[in-house]
Amino acid sequence: MQKALCLFLLGSFFATTFISCMSSQQMMDRLNGHFYKYTFAIREATTRKKSTTYNNNAFTITFDPEYSRVNFKIANHTSSSIKIIWNETYIKVQDDSSKVIHANIPYSTKNNTLQPSEIEAGSSLQDIIIPVDYIKNENGKWVERNFYPETDQSNSQNTDWIMGLLGVDVFKLYLPIQINEQTQVYTFTFYPIEMEKGAKSFKH
Repeated sequence: MQKALCLFLLGSFFATTFISCMSSQQMMDRLNGHFYKYTFAIREATTRKKSTTYNNNAFTITFDPEYSRVNFKIANHTSSSIKIIWNETYIKVQDDSSKVIHANIPYSTKNNTLQPSEIEAGSSLQDIIIPVDYIKNENGKWVERNFYPETDQSNSQNTDWIMGLLGVDVFKLYLPIQINEQTQVYTFTFYPIEMEKGAKSFKH
């Protein structure tokens, strides 16, 4: 009888601990919600190897969007240098347009004039693009805010809205590139083709 009671009490202890752990996890899920990882494509991409790659006779550019910024690499295929004209570059999210900055630009100077980036013949450049309207000073600290949603914050309406972004144009990048003294604005429209949902952030 005593042995049976001990086994009962031991089983009750593990069951209570398991339920307590499950409740704590459920509480964290309710607090944080779900996080989303997007696989983007660009409209009219010229290659099927990477859905965020565009190329022509002059250059190849591959993008990697990441919530608050767009990472990219551009390779120059011409026999002369090409330039990215940053002062005329902007990102449009729905109906809101924002100028941008790129790597190594202090956030405190985000509204200053930017010099073009020059890519020599046969060389490449890796850089980032950040919309300035999503850079905020909060309590004396500069932070980048997401321009597309990372988490639903445990709100079912947010979940439906985020999942509804599949196949929808989320943002556009207007990127002026100068080749042989002629500047052309290339428009890249980004839309999610896949989404992964998880309990933790997918940020790098």
